[in-house]
Parts: sequence; C-alpha cells; structure tokens
Amino acid sequence: MVLLSITITAKNEAPVIDKVLNNLIKQLNDINHEMILIDNWSSDNTFQILKKYENDHIKVFRYKGSKGSARNFALKKADGKYVMALDADQVYLNLDKFLRDYFSRYSSYSVKIGRSSFPIISPKELLMNVGGWRDLQFAEDWDLWFRLAEACKYIYLIDYDWVFGEHIRSHKNNYSLISKILKYMLKYRDLYIVGLPIRPQNIYNKFFYQLGMVLSFFKNEKKIVYNCTKYLEIPTDKIESEMDWDLQFHYNLIRYQLLTCKNKPIFSEVLSKFENYLKRNYSL
Repeated sequence: MVLLSITITAKNEAPVIDKVLNNLIKQLNDINHEMILIDNWSSDNTFQILKKYENDHIKVFRYKGSKGSARNFALKKADGKYVMALDADQVYLNLDKFLRDYFSRYSSYSVKIGRSSFPIISPKELLMNVGGWRDLQFAEDWDLWFRLAEACKYIYLIDYDWVFGEHIRSHKNNYSLISKILKYMLKYRDLYIVGLPIRPQNIYNKFFYQLGMVLSFFKNEKKIVYNCTKYLEIPTDKIESEMDWDLQFHYNLIRYQLLTCKNKPIFSEVLSKFENYLKRNYSL
C-alpha cells in the first residue's frame, strides 16, 4: 500500500512547475509515495510539462473545474493512506523532517502549517469522511478546515516556516482588467459562501463583496453556517491588534476544539505552542 499521496493541482504554471517538481522529487527518495499531478485546463504548456514526469509512481491527469473541485478530483485519484496537498508555485524544504514530525505525533489529524501554500496533510479516509474540498475557486481550504475542526480533527502547527522556500508568483502578475474584476467577483462570492468573516474596508472591495453575495445565489455550492466560524473573532487578551486575521482565526479554531471536543490534550498542547510563539514574536 502507498503510504503518502502528494497531490498538486496546476494551472498556467509552466514557468515554475519544473523547479517545484524537481525539488520535491529530490526530497522523497526514502518515502513510500506517489504523486498525483492535475493540470486544471491550462492555456500554456503546463500539461505537456507534467506529462514528462509520468511514470509508475507519478500519475498525470487533466481536469477542468474550480480549484476546490480539482483538489477533490486529485484526492479521489490518490491511493495513499495519507494525502499531502501542495501548491504548484511553492518550493518546499525539509519535507522529510516535517513528515517525521507528522507521522510520529499528529498522524490521526489533518494538519496545516505555514501562512499559505500548504493546504493540508491528512489521512485520506478523514478527508473523504468530511467530503473533501467543495467546488469553490477561493477559500476552498478554509471551508475544508472548518469542517475538519467541527469533526475535532484539525490542527494548525505554528512555527514551521522552515518548510517554505521560494513562492514563485511573478508569472501571475499580468492579468487583464477583465480577469482581475472576475477574480474579485469570484473571491468575494466564495468568501461569503464559506462564511469567512472578512470585512472589506475600502469602497471597491465592499462593492465586490456585495456583488459576491448576489452571485452566491447562482452557485450550486450554497452557504453553510459552521459553528466554529462564530469563534473566529472572539477577542482574547493574548492577541494584540498587530496580529493579522489569518493567525487569529487559526488560533481560535484551536480554541474552539479545545472547548468543544473530547480529546482536549492534543489541542491544549498545540495551543500552548501557539501562545509561546506569539509571546516570542508579538507584543503580548
């Protein structure tokens, strides 16, 4: 049986995908793994590049859909006991060290690390049980994390920045005005569907948020009111205003599970590490 399936969904990543994949392959020689590579209907030659890597351990597919549905397609194609979903524009480092930590201490949970570019590592069965990713283009990861937290199976590990190398995004800066407008419309539609309490501050983002709410009525994926999202903005004397919303929400997801789940020791341990990190890095 395959121990670990590494899934990557890529769209128009031709300038960077070779670098990302070659870096990954070098780190995985001693791990029983497979790779599931999905080209999400790129308009460049990303699919042709991915096909060069195809072998008995690397499967390549083409799929057309949202980022969330593409991730879910990869999940269903994976044969591993565990699934590690990664991004196609991020160089990862020290994965062997991280995987030792995960398998020795957290392997019955779904784990997220870093501020971006690491969607999840999890038992495949757990991801399937909560429904995997929904058909969303944005915030599809938060939507999954909320469902995992309500199942008492979500952990955010702080202070793992040493896993992240270069995040290569310069090839994504040449969007047309129409593409940028469409992106904002879909972004705020999906933020509303997920229930992520992000409140736009300027008039333009407020306009797109209102437009996104309207667009959500025409989306098959409807808004779900997750219990845990009510806890995301709960104030705490341990978090100062300088702490951004991303870390605050992850912190409160751990607090939510500590308060509502039976298996409290693991969440108490993770929360303690989180707070020690905050003390070292913020004015607490």
